[in-house]
Order: sequence, then structure tokens, then C-alpha cells
Amino acid sequence: MKKLLLLMYFIFISILSSAQTAVDSINYENHKKEVETKISINLPETLKIENIGSDLNEKNEWKDKMPWIVALIIGLLSVLANYIIANQLRKTTKENLNIEYKATIASKNRQDWINEVRHTLTEFLTSTLYLSNIENDKIDENNKFLEKLVFAKSKLELLLSDSKTEQKDLIDSVENLLTLITNKSKEPNFETKVRISRDKTIQVARTLFNIHWEKIKSLK
Repeated sequence: MKKLLLLMYFIFISILSSAQTAVDSINYENHKKEVETKISINLPETLKIENIGSDLNEKNEWKDKMPWIVALIIGLLSVLANYIIANQLRKTTKENLNIEYKATIASKNRQDWINEVRHTLTEFLTSTLYLSNIENDKIDENNKFLEKLVFAKSKLELLLSDSKTEQKDLIDSVENLLTLITNKSKEPNFETKVRISRDKTIQVARTLFNIHWEKIKSLK
């Protein structure tokens, strides 16, 4: 009887041991599947991390290139700015030269005109002196200086403009002096009147020359 119970006890132990082994085997297989499942699930995440790393590398490359790009843009802008400034300076210089050239020409022309008026007026006044001192019976000498007087008066009328007050005043003074000289035989106090008329003509001429001299100085 004892032997039978002992045999049954060993059989029971063997069955329990086999069952435990089977359970352990099942658990091992299940654990193995779970691990494989986790590994297979984690693979996409690993791939995703690698893609992010690639994007980061591209961004880092752009960051490295930014200083060069900025320097290139600044360089191009500097060249453009220098071109615009140089072009503007060239235009301004050209305009200034044109203005200066025109002012020089105008100044020279005005100075030449003043010189011509002064020279012609001098001839006119000189002839009036000769005519006022020549006796009436010396026809040839009278005609000689009278011709010079008329020529000088005509030239002054061409050089001067009666639309400008200071120039018209000179024309009128010359005309009055010429009329006085040509009628000297009929004029009482002839010499005094000639002297007054000549002095007035000279004063009017000085006023005219002073006005235009100031204009010349303003052009320089």
C-alpha cells in the first residue's frame, strides 16, 4: 500500500513538473512574440528619427551658407549704390559745367558789349568836342566830324535797346547832344549847353555800365 502511494506521489510530481514546463514554454513563446512585435513596431519610429535628422542636417547646411548669402547681397547692393551715386555725380558735374560755361559766355558777351558801347560813345563825345570848337565857315572839317558823329550815334542805337530804361536814357542823351551840336549857330550860350549835355550823357553812361558790371559779377 505504501509503495502504491509513493508511486502515485511521484507520478503526480512528474505531471506537475511537465505542466510547469509546458506553461513556461508557452510563456516564453508569448514573450518572444511580444518582443518581436515591439521591435517591429519600433522600427518605423527609428526610421522617423533618421528622417528628422536628415532635415536637421539640411537646415544646418542653410545656416552655414547664410553668412555667404548675406555678404553677397550686401556686396551687390554696394555696387548698385556706388553706380547710382557715381551716375548722379556725373550728371550734376555736367550740369554745373554747362551752367558755368553759359555763365562764362554770357559774362564775356556782356563785357564785350560794354566795351563796344564805351568805345563808340567815346568816339561820339570826342567828335562833339571837335565840332563845338570848329568855326561854322570851315565846312570841310565840320562835315568830317559830323559824319563821325552821326555814324557813332547810329551804332549806339544798334547796340542799345529803347525797351530798357537805362539804355533808352543814354540814347535820348546822345540824341539831344547831337541836336545841340548841329544847331550851334542858333543856340545862345552854346558852349555851356554842350558841356551840360555832355556831362549828362557821361553820367547816364556810367549808370548803364555800373548796372551791367554788377550783372557780370553776379554771373562769376
